[in-house]
Amino acid sequence: MQKLRVKEILKEKGMTLGDLGIALQMHRVNLSRLISDKANPSLKSLTRIATELNVSVMDLFEQPKIKNELSGYLELNGKIFKISNKEDLLEVVKKLEKE
Repeated sequence: MQKLRVKEILKEKGMTLGDLGIALQMHRVNLSRLISDKANPSLKSLTRIATELNVSVMDLFEQPKIKNELSGYLELNGKIFKISNKEDLLEVVKKLEKE
């Protein structure tokens, strides 16, 4: 999973993890685990966080620093796919064609 930048966004907005936890009615420790590098949060959780921070879900992810290359994220059936190259995009298109 791509690294989340929730703490960076909180800092930009002058908020703490505790502030966000209160807004989400979630203990700060549980929120910290949810956004850790080892976690795999659900789209529902990411959407709740993004809504409270007034950003898009995609803004929660650290963006690759690649110029003139294909890169981004695609949401399909509630799952987020990282697209880094043509092959990644073709893989998602294949999944669409199977449906």
